[in-house]
Amino acid sequence: MKAYAPSFLFFILLLLGACVENNDPVQEGEAEVVIQTATRGSHQFLIRFEGDLFYPTNLPESFQVLVQDPIPVYIIFNKTGAEVTIFKPAPNDVPIFDRLIPEIRIVDIRRRD
Repeated sequence: MKAYAPSFLFFILLLLGACVENNDPVQEGEAEVVIQTATRGSHQFLIRFEGDLFYPTNLPESFQVLVQDPIPVYIIFNKTGAEVTIFKPAPNDVPIFDRLIPEIRIVDIRRRD
């Protein structure tokens, strides 16, 4: 019975090691380009991916369009590790701090139909 203990322990450790979070820096999937209004005439174009908001550092100008509906896209991106401040308008139309969101660098982005 004692001969099986090291093998059993090794098997348990192997299973635990296989259950790690995926830290792959490249993410991809269906997303939306959304607009966050900072103040009158100032907008922030963001990516909504799996329910979370991200700030793209290199969003092509063809996606920076002032429309009310989100633009559906397929995106491949990397997180940069930095966070960006997102602003919202105050009652006197001055942008104020809203929250910090992760910054991303887009590898590829295409419209979905």
